[in-house]
Amino acid sequence: MATLVADIMTREVITLTAGADLALADDVMKLERLRHLPVVDHGKLIGLVSHRDIIRAHARLLVKAFTAQGREKQVVTVGVDEVMQRDVKTVTPSTRAADAARMILDARFGCLPVVEDGTLVGIVTEVDCLNWALGRLPEEE
Repeated sequence: MATLVADIMTREVITLTAGADLALADDVMKLERLRHLPVVDHGKLIGLVSHRDIIRAHARLLVKAFTAQGREKQVVTVGVDEVMQRDVKTVTPSTRAADAARMILDARFGCLPVVEDGTLVGIVTEVDCLNWALGRLPEEE
């Protein structure tokens, strides 16, 4: 019988809301050692923010601060909704694990949110797929 995403996914997912500050997303990622945070609205997936998105946003803010040098200093806050990816590829719990792993590999995704009827129920990451694949290998002597 084929292994399904439901068998390998992480079920307890830390999420953000669209109104969350990017600094909070950065802090959560560092504290929890994560590279992706799904963005939800009442449990429904509306986007995904990655560590790479945060780095890009910080770079843009740095450029703005540099070009504004000598002017009045301002505190700039950026919302997660300003940098999150909105067109997020997803899988369902009943997707075959091998198909999810191929999607991650072929598209070079770091993760795939797992949804049922638009509601986030988990996440499957590169690490989840690697652990699953390693578990399928015969043990070396």
